Amino acid sequence: MKRTFACIMVLALILLSSCSQTKTESRALTAQEIETANEAFETMLPAHEGEVVSATDSEGDWILNPISHFFTSYYETPEQLDMGKFVYYIPRESFVGAEDKDELEKLKETGAFLPFDDIQDSPVPFGRIPFSTVEQYLQTYMNVSLKDMTNMGDALYLEDYETFYSYASDFGPGTFYCTRGEIRGDTVTLYGEDAKLTLQKDGTKYFITSHLPIE
Repeated sequence: MKRTFACIMVLALILLSSCSQTKTESRALTAQEIETANEAFETMLPAHEGEVVSATDSEGDWILNPISHFFTSYYETPEQLDMGKFVYYIPRESFVGAEDKDELEKLKETGAFLPFDDIQDSPVPFGRIPFSTVEQYLQTYMNVSLKDMTNMGDALYLEDYETFYSYASDFGPGTFYCTRGEIRGDTVTLYGEDAKLTLQKDGTKYFITSHLPIE
């Protein structure tokens, strides 16, 4: 079984088909359903199991699970997702070099922090993440578009190049481990130790609608 978006949909469909409920009735998830959820949220996936792969070629036999990026910030609605934190660990598809003078100049004109004065002296890899990749992530897991987003955070983005940029040199993707959960009508709420994740049915599919801290 693919352990990304398809696994989440399978989980939700299992929940909804397992008993007849009204919109106000709820029940707790079973141990098997919680295990299924955690399979979907594993940080690393075998390279052949990824449904949305942002890198043109994976390194080794594993890839970062795309859903990890949705756990890097808290948001009450999809539109409030922090885009700076969201894109930071998305694998870069190409890298900026000294030959990209016009692109570098436009980046400097934004006034955003760059980890270098001269790209040749950059202490970290500085690379590109296409608009199309980020858009695909958002539509697949949240059913929203980049034009809907209201919190760009400290995201580096050039509209002229339709490109986001990242200089992540460490490895710190978001994680979510479900310990319990419940289903109420078309809504599935999953609880971890410090956060809760909500999935909502839209048409025939289920999408992430919020990721909030547990107070």
